[in-house]
Amino acid sequence: MKVASKACAVIFLRLIVAALTSAEQESRAATGIRDFVLAGGVKSNLFGTCSALANTVTGDLFAIDLGGGKEYIRFAPKNVIAVDWVKLNSSGASTDIIACSDAAFARNALMFKINGSCYASGRTLYDVAKDEQDCGDAPAEVVYVMTPPQGEWIGNTFLLYTESSSDGCLLSNIDNTGHVFNDSVKTPYNPGLMPQKLTCCNTIKAGHCVEIASRSDPPVDTENFAYCEAKTRCEALGLQLASYELQTTSEIVEYLAGNYKHAWVNTQRGEGGYYRWLPDGQNNTIHAGSSDNPLGKCAIFDTNDDDLWPVDCEVLDLAIALCIGPNTSLKQC
Repeated sequence: MKVASKACAVIFLRLIVAALTSAEQESRAATGIRDFVLAGGVKSNLFGTCSALANTVTGDLFAIDLGGGKEYIRFAPKNVIAVDWVKLNSSGASTDIIACSDAAFARNALMFKINGSCYASGRTLYDVAKDEQDCGDAPAEVVYVMTPPQGEWIGNTFLLYTESSSDGCLLSNIDNTGHVFNDSVKTPYNPGLMPQKLTCCNTIKAGHCVEIASRSDPPVDTENFAYCEAKTRCEALGLQLASYELQTTSEIVEYLAGNYKHAWVNTQRGEGGYYRWLPDGQNNTIHAGSSDNPLGKCAIFDTNDDDLWPVDCEVLDLAIALCIGPNTSLKQC
């Protein structure tokens, strides 16, 4: 049996493929051609429109390990068979792929076919930059996909809807259909509202990439958020919530002072009630000033007084997070 040299990108979990190289996918490919049996078993979960073909097609089964006992499986058939997943009405229907995706989703179809290729439906599941490509292992342009685990990607981590993030900042919502931030109002987490990962840096100070994260640009005072959202927004940019570098790099403080004055930073009280920088635990030597909550575990950095403003981590206290990419490899935009 010839093992497929390369697995096609599958849009239903597009970020999986973005995180895996072709070599990594090859190492996880099945070692033999298998009958894809429809009846019974954990790997029988084909879409209804493919049921008639399921037991007549052989090919390679690919499994991508998500960690934590979670696995995403796809099947690359060898037979030259084409399937119209959804026949969209051509009269007046747009040929734009996003419009077709929306139309398919409205018909409760998980996949659709356009211009000879199959795609996952639903605007939030589709990325036009990472569409399904024929790379040799599926010449029929047909891909059978197992129903993926019920969850979502948080950065580079796939989190089931029943799981909380390792840092405790994202929790399952009340009906296990999504995640919420660990703040006082349990703000819903919406990946579509998170900032995009930076490909270049607007501001570099002493070799560190410096960026402001907020819900709106420019920040709006009525859109305050808590520590966990601040941390998650910075991580979505590919950066970190400002930490020890703030204490050691005066240029970063000057940048914040000249623009926004206050920002969430990544410091929390440790043993003895003293603030330490996270995640590495360095002593925070910035003075803790007075506030409405002097014993607050988290803190906001105030450039007016060059001190920390103690706050509870769960309180929606500020609309600005200061993000830093230490010793960044990003180029200046």
